[in-house]
Amino acid sequence: MATVISMAGNKDKSLEDLLNDLKDGILKTFSSELVFMKIQGADTYRVRIIVFEKYYWRNGSYANLTIIITDSEEEQTAEIIGSGGGEGLVNFSWGANYDFAELAAHVLNQDGFAETERKDNRL
Repeated sequence: MATVISMAGNKDKSLEDLLNDLKDGILKTFSSELVFMKIQGADTYRVRIIVFEKYYWRNGSYANLTIIITDSEEEQTAEIIGSGGGEGLVNFSWGANYDFAELAAHVLNQDGFAETERKDNRL
C-alpha cells in the first residue's frame, strides 16, 4: 500500500530550508529514522531525495516515507510517498503509510506548498 501526495510550492523558501523543516518536523513528530538523503542537479535545477522509515513493534512492520523535491528557476514541486506499514499475508495496514505522508504534506503546507493530487495505491 502507498499514499502518494503531489504538491507545488511558491519558492518562498530555499531548498535547504525546506529540507531542514521536513527533517525537524518528521524526526521530532514521528520518531522515525532518516535513512537516505541526496541532492543532485546543477545551479538551475536540483532534485533532493529524502527517505525516512519507522519500525512498529505492535505488528513488526516498517513504514517508509520517500520525499522527492525538485527546485528549478520556475517552480518547486514535491512528491510524497508513504508506503509499508502492513503486515501478514493480506498486508493489512493500520494507516501508518497514510499518517507518514500526511505529516510531510502538513510540514510542506506550512512552507507555502499546496496539494495538487493525491492517490492511494494498493498494489
